[in-house]
Amino acid sequence: MHLPEKLDMAFQSLSLGRHITIEDGEVWQLLNKSISEYQAVFSALGFELVSDSRGFFYFHGSKRGLSDGTEKLALFIYVLVDWLADNGNNVIESLFGNEYGADALPHLTNDRYKGYMAQVSVSDQKELNAIIKKMSNLGFAKITADEPMKFRLLLNRPVPARHL
Repeated sequence: MHLPEKLDMAFQSLSLGRHITIEDGEVWQLLNKSISEYQAVFSALGFELVSDSRGFFYFHGSKRGLSDGTEKLALFIYVLVDWLADNGNNVIESLFGNEYGADALPHLTNDRYKGYMAQVSVSDQKELNAIIKKMSNLGFAKITADEPMKFRLLLNRPVPARHL
């Protein structure tokens, strides 16, 4: 999976409810040039990226339409995908084929990701494990060990719309 340039910068601004305008320079230029790529990635994460005809970009309903749990799940997956891509891993193969130790994830150890997680009030391993348990309850993950927690993602399963 190819991720668009500066995806993290765009996500950070948009997830805070900001509108990205021409004054935002490079991020605006990249969004303007490759809007369909960004829309596809953000859509897969549960966000609707809008390209307004007046020349700016924003997430439709970024705070109003998503429950706290949905934001946490989407951000958890976003961080995992971004981390895999940054480390040169095949994102699709890694998501579907790897087992992950919850205590070895970058969500709380990498400063950038830690900042993202703080935006959804996740600041410790217990809270991160709660997201994984929620993913398991919804059929997105299978917990393979409890202490320390290990899991596999089950993202290729259809999930009923009532869970979203």
